Amino acid sequence: MADECTDISNKEQFTICIRCVTTNLEDHEYFIGFHEAENISSNTLVQAIKDTLLRFNLDLSDCRGQCYDGASNMSGIKKGVAAQLLVEEKRAIFCHCYGHALNLAVSYTMKQSSICSEALESAHEITKLIKYSPKRNAQFNKLASEQEDDERSAGIRKFCPTRWTVRGTSINSVLENYKTLNELWESCLQMSWQPDVKRRIIGIQTQMSKFKLLFGLKLCERILLITDNLSKTLQNQSLSVAEGQEIGMLTKKNLEKMRNEDDFKLFFEHLQKLQSCTGTEEPYIPRRKRAPKRFEIGDGIGYHADSVEEFYKNQYYEALDLAIVSIKDRFEQPGYAVYKNLETLLLKAANGKEYTTELHEVL
Repeated sequence: MADECTDISNKEQFTICIRCVTTNLEDHEYFIGFHEAENISSNTLVQAIKDTLLRFNLDLSDCRGQCYDGASNMSGIKKGVAAQLLVEEKRAIFCHCYGHALNLAVSYTMKQSSICSEALESAHEITKLIKYSPKRNAQFNKLASEQEDDERSAGIRKFCPTRWTVRGTSINSVLENYKTLNELWESCLQMSWQPDVKRRIIGIQTQMSKFKLLFGLKLCERILLITDNLSKTLQNQSLSVAEGQEIGMLTKKNLEKMRNEDDFKLFFEHLQKLQSCTGTEEPYIPRRKRAPKRFEIGDGIGYHADSVEEFYKNQYYEALDLAIVSIKDRFEQPGYAVYKNLETLLLKAANGKEYTTELHEVL
């Protein structure tokens, strides 16, 4: 197992660990140490791994597994570290961590969907305005305590800077405190602040008055809460390889079931009710944008939504499609299939069942 990062002195350090099994089938993990790398090219990192194995008198032919992150220099199918070592030892199966694979899938979805990306940026700005200012945080808590018991909710949660699979609760905290946040911005503008802080407050207040942000936040919450649950399930220590892959595919199917006309109508109707409660503006279709002449081919007119509902339905479908494709690509790796067959083979053999097919796949 290996990973690369930059230390505080701005040096590239390559971390190498080895996992082995004794004759009594007891597994052990050893942290070998840091290897200072000149650069992070795949060739350099492969030589670092070989050098480490040589120093410990370990033969690459005894390797049965590799585990790295999803960076192209590590997991690239042509010239990545995993691919180069597989050429020398075909039994050293590469496996990408389930949790990290899911995190990358969620990150890709949120960044590629424009409406989700904008909503997350606004939500992050809201949490920074409150959590990084004791004065505004105290004012928010005061306003929240004045709410009626049935409307009172938990406070604003910070965004995790690295893990995307724990951000659903942060989005949920913003939505539950939408009215309180609007009251907070009004009271903040009556106080004296630095010009840059005041601009940030006015900017986020303007964004929160638009239906587009409310739609984006609710869509992010819906997708992220599903992936957050998947992430928690995958961290179960007793989870098998087959179960992990099956749960990932079940999550994909749940997202596919959400992609239909009836589900979107219910989602949009709920948002319209929420819009009237939060006091946001009525939804509207953005004005038609004409592409630069260098991109125009022929006399055809570019697509433009005819109604507000159609415009937001396209955004809804786009985000779901990105999530579905990302999870499918990340969870259908060749390494997972090998481990799944091996696991099924051992279980069938232990229970006296027919295992010819699985044995053939493993061999």
